[in-house]
Formats: sequence, structure tokens, C-alpha cells
Amino acid sequence: MRRAYWQRRYLAALNAAEARAAAAAAAPSPWRLAFGFTNSIDRIVSLDGHTLGSLARREGAGPDTSLRDRPRTPAELLSRLLDFVRSGEGGEIWIADPRLGDWISAHFRGRSQVGGTGVRGANTLASLGFSTMLHVTTLPAEQAALIDNSGRVAIPRASGLETPRSAMRPEDPLMEHFIFEFQAGMTVSLATETVVAPRANRVIVALDPVNFRHPIDPHYIDAVGDPAHRVQWALVSGYSQVADVTMCNARIDETVTAIRRWRQRAAAPRVHLELAAMPGAKVLATVLERLAPEVDSIGLNADELSSILSLRDTRTPAGAEATVSVLAELRSRLRVPRLSLHTQLYCLSLTPDDPITEQDALLYGSLVSGTFARRGDFPSPADLRQTLAPDESCATGLEFERTLASHQKWIDGVSRQADLWLVFIPTLAVSHPATTIGLGDSFTAGVLAML
Repeated sequence: MRRAYWQRRYLAALNAAEARAAAAAAAPSPWRLAFGFTNSIDRIVSLDGHTLGSLARREGAGPDTSLRDRPRTPAELLSRLLDFVRSGEGGEIWIADPRLGDWISAHFRGRSQVGGTGVRGANTLASLGFSTMLHVTTLPAEQAALIDNSGRVAIPRASGLETPRSAMRPEDPLMEHFIFEFQAGMTVSLATETVVAPRANRVIVALDPVNFRHPIDPHYIDAVGDPAHRVQWALVSGYSQVADVTMCNARIDETVTAIRRWRQRAAAPRVHLELAAMPGAKVLATVLERLAPEVDSIGLNADELSSILSLRDTRTPAGAEATVSVLAELRSRLRVPRLSLHTQLYCLSLTPDDPITEQDALLYGSLVSGTFARRGDFPSPADLRQTLAPDESCATGLEFERTLASHQKWIDGVSRQADLWLVFIPTLAVSHPATTIGLGDSFTAGVLAML
């Protein structure tokens, strides 16, 4: 019964999103969503246990949780990868030596895709009919060729808004990230043990001196603040690329200045901070302390929630009611109006705004993300409808809903919490995902399009 109910709610959210995109496109001046800040080329590698095991045995590597610094050798890199596989967790690994990047290129083959929360979000919404504005740190030919060129992705330059092809800068360096994705049950035979992945996930390995500096283009800041461009939401992200706290503080200074400038105009854009796996506790603490009070919304996944809680030596909550309590306390401490958690089974938001609008946004984001997982590419509206076919996917997280309903005054995933709304949805299950890369980015894009 509940599965059928949520299937109807997903369909209603999709219908509402299609109508919203059509109305925006028909307007003389469509409203936009702005996406910043970092971008790259992702070389996506689908790991197989045989290849990983063979390389690990040859290099003398094995899972090692003690390797927290940047790996310097193939053995250290493989040991970090195996640690992630064994835990089933996702994360990011930063490398400093270009020779290690050359070793990865020589031993792993992958397909190319745009990388970075902002550019993936812009591409996602462009494919679904929404207009976007995109910040780029570099834009060489290969990067520009992978960005939607339909006219729905605009890149600000001194001359105005341009398409990715016309804004291309051939002299820019190409920033590559290697993304290793693994499926649940992948088995790696080592000399001393056998490692089995408990669930599907991905690990990002980056050597990226440009995004490490996190440069912010003043033309983008000006364009977002221009009322003529009708920017509804501005996403700020990419701080996970900045491992140096001093550099991170400098970029946050620029971001805060931009946000405060945007807020000075009428109909100012709301600002959403999307977290990511940070390069260290100090960077994470700095981003939260300085940016959270400046934004309207923060989004995070389960791994990122665990990292935040570890800053205070707090364990990740085990049950539904404990999760709600932790989110409420975190939202209060961060002083942010909206806080949203997205996991593989469910999504939860605490918001002062209309709960049905919030729920529709979460449903649409989950549908976009599930479709991206099913296809392994940016989806069209027709692709979203195919994902809702009963033989393609089904609602999950229903047990979490039942548990919450036993503790809360709960009506169809909505509960009043003092001066806030607690909003729940079950996510969509995709049994054999074509990819695990970019799912959070596509989810965030779908959500912001509907808020």
C-alpha cells in the first residue's frame, strides 16, 4: 500500500517538474539556477576484483586504515582503495605526485565525463529543460565538448553569457579526476585475505592544482547578482578540493563577500551549500563554521554526516528517531534555515518552508538521481518516466518511515517539529546501477529546480 502511495507521489512530482520547466522556458526571460564553483574531467573506472587484486598482490598492497596522508606510491594508493572497498564507503583521495597520476592512467582505462558538483548539476538540469548558469575554473576543448551546448547552460564572461563552445579557452589546462566505482559484492583476492564490497560506491582520486586554488571568476559573481538573469538559487561547492586551510579561508572570504552582495538586491537568489568528502577535519570545520551561517540551505549525505559528527567525537545515529534528533541539533548549531540529508534509502529535510514543496523537490531529486544511476548518463524527461515503471524500480526506506511514524505525529512523510517541518521520502531503488558517480550532484540539481 505505501509503495503504491509513494509511486503516485513520485509521478505527481515529475508532472509538476515538467510543468515548471515548460513554464520557465516559455517566459520571455527564463529564471535560472546558478552552479559553482569547480569543474574537471572525470575518468570513470569500473573496478573489477580480478584486476584490482592482481595489481595489489604485485605491489604488496592491502587494506590499511592508517594511510591518511596523500598516497605517494602505487602500493599506498591501492591500499587506500581497498580500505574503501572493504568498508563500502565512498570518499576522496588527493595525490600530489604527477607520476602517480601517470601510473593510474597506464593501468586503468575509464570513460570520460564532466566532473564537479556544479557542472554535473548544470548538465543534469539542462537535459531536463531548465536554464542554468555555470562557473568554470578551466574550459579547454575537451571540457567544453562535454558540457550541454543546447543554450540552457550559460557561462558568464566579460562579454556576457555564452555557450560552453563559444566560451571555450583552448589554452586552459585540463584537470583530470579518476573515479573508481565498485559494485556490491565485488570480490578481491589478496595474498593474506579476501575483500568483499558490502555495497556499491565510488572513490575519487584527484591531482588538480587549479581547483586546489579554487579560483572564483568575478564575471560569474556579477552575473548571478544581475537581476536581469533571474537567478533563483545559487549553489556553492568545491571546497573539498582545497586541502590548505589558509587557501580555503581565502576562498570562503570571497564567497561570503559575494553572498552578501547578492543579498543587497531585490529578489536575491537563495544560496545552497552542498558538502562533500573534505580533505581533512580542519577544512570541514572551517567550511561549516564560516559558510553555514551565510547560506539558506545545506545538503549532505550519510558519509558527510558521519564526518561532521566525528568533529565532536559523536557516533553516527543508528535508528530513525536518533537520526532526526541529530539533524535537528546540527541544524540549530549551524544556524542554517534548511538542512537536508540524502542517503541510499531515504531523504530527510528540516525546513521552515512549505513541506509539500519540499517533499516534491526531494521526490524529483531522487527520481533524477535514480535515473542517472540506471542510465549512467544525464537523463531526459522520458527517461525519468521509464524509471518509474514498476519493473525498473521500487520505493525503499519504507521501514524507516514506519519507525518514524511510531514516534512522530506523521502524515504521509510530513511532521511538525516546533517551528519547522520534518519532511521524509523513500528513495528509489535501482538494483543494478550503471554508475554510482554523480548521483548526489544530480539529486541536488533536481531538488533546487523545485524549491
